[in-house]
Amino acid sequence: MKKIINIALSFPEKLTSEVSPVVNSVYIYPLKVGSVGNFINHNHWALEYHSKDAGFIELRNEPGNWRKRQANSVHIYAPDCCYREDTRKADLPLEENYFIFTVGEKHGFNGFNRFIHPGLLFADIKDSEEKIGDLMRKAGELCEINGERVFWKVQALFMEIIQQLMSARKTELGSWDIANANNEISFTDAVETYLRKNIAKNIKASDIARYMKVSESSLSHKFKNDTGVSLIARLIEIRIDFAKSLLLKGEKLTTIADMTGFYDEYHLSKTFKKQTDLSPRAFKNKQR
Repeated sequence: MKKIINIALSFPEKLTSEVSPVVNSVYIYPLKVGSVGNFINHNHWALEYHSKDAGFIELRNEPGNWRKRQANSVHIYAPDCCYREDTRKADLPLEENYFIFTVGEKHGFNGFNRFIHPGLLFADIKDSEEKIGDLMRKAGELCEINGERVFWKVQALFMEIIQQLMSARKTELGSWDIANANNEISFTDAVETYLRKNIAKNIKASDIARYMKVSESSLSHKFKNDTGVSLIARLIEIRIDFAKSLLLKGEKLTTIADMTGFYDEYHLSKTFKKQTDLSPRAFKNKQR
């Protein structure tokens, strides 16, 4: 039987402010008595895992609809998600695993948005092989023994968790599954691979649809349904991410614009500022 972990650790801001995305806090604690809680309004991102049936959850935006908190499930709560839990029928005792994390959408990774339906601010991801659960528990064990000294090790585990999450397939509204997802390339991955390979070209939806062997309307609908963002918005994100790496390598704006599919230096700078709130020069100076 696994040792019960009981840890509540928040990393200091001097560490977390320099990284994005970043785990701010790790909480793992045993739940021994079931109850019906009051509504909680999250003002941050949270990742939750439980290895046993953990009762039910009711979202404020779904009154009366009690979702099962099934064993080996990962829950993602976006900021402003309001919910309450009923653990009276949970398989007690059980271990609650929580990460409080920051995404840094303006200047870093924002891939968690692909899971979050705007009306729910919540996602339920099936983790039948316990991949994410094992990683979260490992982070908790490290924190329990070594405290904040394991900050970077925890962040490395979080990156592995993100990699697993990004492979999840949508099954229904607010629900996803990562089981066997790595065995084949998903529709979204295939589209993004095409975008990256052709990033310097004037990419048209008709070209992508022809490559994916679907209609333009099907392409647009399915991509947004799977990721939560439009195809054009994702293409811009990919181009700006590539532009950032080229800026840090010292490439000139005219060269970067040509390599990332922007019309010219002005078009690149305008889009870059809109996406990041920083001009290319300011971004480069800040990173230095």
